[in-house]
Amino acid sequence: MTAEAYRLMEDVEKVLEEFDERAGGLVAVVLLMKTGLPVTARIRAHVDETFLSASLATLLNVAVDLSDKLFTLTPARIILDTEGGSLILRGLNDDMVLVAVFKRQHLGAILLLIEQASKKLSKLFPST
Repeated sequence: MTAEAYRLMEDVEKVLEEFDERAGGLVAVVLLMKTGLPVTARIRAHVDETFLSASLATLLNVAVDLSDKLFTLTPARIILDTEGGSLILRGLNDDMVLVAVFKRQHLGAILLLIEQASKKLSKLFPST
């Protein structure tokens, strides 16, 4: 890994650490390429990273296909909210999404925090 790539990953980890601390109790936070390749992941549940990444990419692709057919727009965020917890996928650019999985936190507060983290990460990974 080059020095520039190493610094980039350090910056990414700082943003994710701040997000994780402010959100409190995240089950997982994943920076994911839309192809399903995880850039970095912090997973506290007993879920395999490869399985989670592939499942999230599938969810994203289905949502993009639906959105394209219904609205002709790419979705900015996808929210899966259940009684036991929630999952939010937030697009960063044309190639990446930030994913937060959490249990029983206030959805509105997490949405605000994921928006803040997404803005910081988008600056690190501008669209090409």
